[in-house]
Amino acid sequence: MTVTYSKNIPNTSFCAFTKLLFRWRGSVFKLVLPELAVYMFVYFMFSALYRFALPEDCKRIFEKIVLICEAFSTAAPLSFVLGIYVTIVVTRWWDQYMLIPWPDDVCILVATYINSQDERSKMLKRAFVRYINLAFVLTFSVISPRIARLYPTLEHLVKAGYMTPSERAIMEALDKDKSHHKVWLPLAWACLLIAQARREGRLIDDHGQKAIAIEISNLRYHCGKLQEYQMMSVPLVYTQVATMATYTFFISSIMGQQFLDPSQGYPGHSIDGYIPMFSILRYLFYMGWLRVAESLLNPFGEDDDDFDIIEFLDRHFEVSCLIVDEMLTVQPDAVQDFAQGKTTLNNRHPLPEVEFHYTRENPQVIITNEVKQACTPIDLVPREEISLRPQYRQRLNSSRRSPSPVGPNGW
Repeated sequence: MTVTYSKNIPNTSFCAFTKLLFRWRGSVFKLVLPELAVYMFVYFMFSALYRFALPEDCKRIFEKIVLICEAFSTAAPLSFVLGIYVTIVVTRWWDQYMLIPWPDDVCILVATYINSQDERSKMLKRAFVRYINLAFVLTFSVISPRIARLYPTLEHLVKAGYMTPSERAIMEALDKDKSHHKVWLPLAWACLLIAQARREGRLIDDHGQKAIAIEISNLRYHCGKLQEYQMMSVPLVYTQVATMATYTFFISSIMGQQFLDPSQGYPGHSIDGYIPMFSILRYLFYMGWLRVAESLLNPFGEDDDDFDIIEFLDRHFEVSCLIVDEMLTVQPDAVQDFAQGKTTLNNRHPLPEVEFHYTRENPQVIITNEVKQACTPIDLVPREEISLRPQYRQRLNSSRRSPSPVGPNGW
């Protein structure tokens, strides 16, 4: 599941984000630490070879190689290549998350328009819920390795309650003739079931049937788009270019970032050192950038930032069954509430010291309780007097520009 940290930073304060640097799961350190260890080992091996093993004439050749690699590493447009690549990948990642289907809308419509409580109506609604969730499972079994391992065959779907043996036989018979994946088939069964409920008079009207059919079509669109994202990945050549550019850059930087003898007078090598701190930071930034893109290429895998599809499927099946089975049986009675005739604004506790109003001229105006003046609401003033009194005209214009966040009467 995607690592969330919003609750850890509710307010922006001094060093508020520093606590996030020490988290391990989903961090850049977890992604790049093994390769960083190999990078530093090779770097220190060449540094020890230059300092203690090479003769003087070989040191001069080593220094020339270092200068050549340094010139290459500074000329490579790595930030440009990685920036565009990561932007494309993150955009695809978010678009795929927005395409994850949710059954709430269509189940609410079914529970609303098929509101009979007889056994036949309940059976139709439960079968409808099974078909919708079966379409979800079939979709994610194609694009998610976790779901494919959890439900490798149709028999596993029967045991999990998503399918009946007769429905499995129909799908297996169709698989013998057609090789394409049949995600659409359960949704087609759901549409046929709604049409059957309408013919039996259990669905209220044709408008309800049309609304439910539109929602089913939207679910099919989401499932189809997710499969399209799986089939049409980021062009392989772009992934290869970004990966080759990153690894080539750091292979050359093993030599290009070496400390040279200051007595030789090479430009930029007037100070000697042992630990390349800026090279380590550069490695964390660039290689972490690449690792983020690699982990987000398929957000339905098993990385830390991938979506927990099993949790989605369990939630969808539970909520959809709850909606169609218990939505009408647990409906509260319409009784007179305690706030009858009162507005929400009157029931609010007064602010202790300040009130905030937002206008176009001044985004945040603070009005203390001491200087706040009582004003007559505009609704109680005759319309012909609004144009005559400057204070009402000013308040009317300000209310048209931007409404007050404390309510329409919070003048």
